[in-house]
Amino acid sequence: MKVTAFMVWGWIGVFCAATASAGEVWLSQLDISKTRQGWKEAARDFNLLGRRLSVAGQTYTNGVATHSLSELYVELRGATRFIAEAGVDDSSDQADKRMVFQVIADDRLIWQSRPLRRGDRAVKIDLDVTPYTHLLLRVDPWQDGNAADHADWLNARFITASDQPPRTIDSLRWPNAWLRAGCDLCDAGRQSRHSRTRSRGRKVCRRIGTDHPG
Repeated sequence: MKVTAFMVWGWIGVFCAATASAGEVWLSQLDISKTRQGWKEAARDFNLLGRRLSVAGQTYTNGVATHSLSELYVELRGATRFIAEAGVDDSSDQADKRMVFQVIADDRLIWQSRPLRRGDRAVKIDLDVTPYTHLLLRVDPWQDGNAADHADWLNARFITASDQPPRTIDSLRWPNAWLRAGCDLCDAGRQSRHSRTRSRGRKVCRRIGTDHPG
């Protein structure tokens, strides 16, 4: 078969189109004003005090800062993975305050962190969200109130091959979504093999709040 210049350019065009259709969409690119939270407004790439995002002494240049109780709903529109880190910003002025990060998909909890405090290293998140249509990124104040709960979703992004990127939406007000997951999931969020830690994971399941931000 004789290969013509026209055919070569056609193949290049198809390859480029396929490559361009798959990629990352950063949470910080989306409309984060849809975030409902307990204090101030969500901030893009800076913490709630206007400084660089910082968790356990490590500075981050990309992320979304929020404050518990916090909820942000995302319509996935074909996205296949959600990847991020989650941690307590160093700007929190109460070192012992704890909070729990949650990822809820179609009204069901699919991941949550252990209770985190200032100084803890950010925890990694890498989730297959292919089966789902909507995601809720939630920060719960755990059992000690929400004062000084400065929470960061760091380097958070969606992997998608769709020509329609994910988008944030108004609250769907999923009621008590975390209750739809077993305590084994809470244990997994702690990323520990110790039985004592797993016991704490079960305790977290029982004590996490069920309210919505105002």
